[in-house]
Amino acid sequence: MSKLQIQTYFADKRISQSALKDYKKCPNFFNHRHLLCDIEDDINDNFIIGSAFDMCVTQGRELYEETYEVVSRRSSNKEEKQFQLTRLQASQIESMYNRIVNQPLMEQFQNKLDKQVIITTRWVKGMLDYFGIINETAIIADLKTCANLDKFRYNAEDFQYKFQQA
Repeated sequence: MSKLQIQTYFADKRISQSALKDYKKCPNFFNHRHLLCDIEDDINDNFIIGSAFDMCVTQGRELYEETYEVVSRRSSNKEEKQFQLTRLQASQIESMYNRIVNQPLMEQFQNKLDKQVIITTRWVKGMLDYFGIINETAIIADLKTCANLDKFRYNAEDFQYKFQQA
């Protein structure tokens, strides 16, 4: 998925998992962020690292390196900043990539499942990292990154990943 496809997906105003999460948090916030569009998305470091790592693993290092630029200092421009990494961030992504890419389960995902599948209906959208049907069983996998694996269970609850199951 190219930089343009990523931007197009996030510009699509259909309901996503994060929009559902915003509605649950506060219907008024949802209204302003997703319908009136007078609250901009916060593109923070965790989002940038997670997105870059996701692309590196699911779509390959070549596209990752074409899409993300390693810089000494990131731009304050939101459009540029979301595709820029500091050297430390790039190093973190490299380290995570090296730890996960040769895991047996990841090799199965890479060889047997479609990557970065976008599903849309009239009102809802979603992006699956991996999707496939093996022996009449649907397999869906979504990569998640976290700073501390011991706290991941609590982070998963805080980020309400369960909404992605819908």
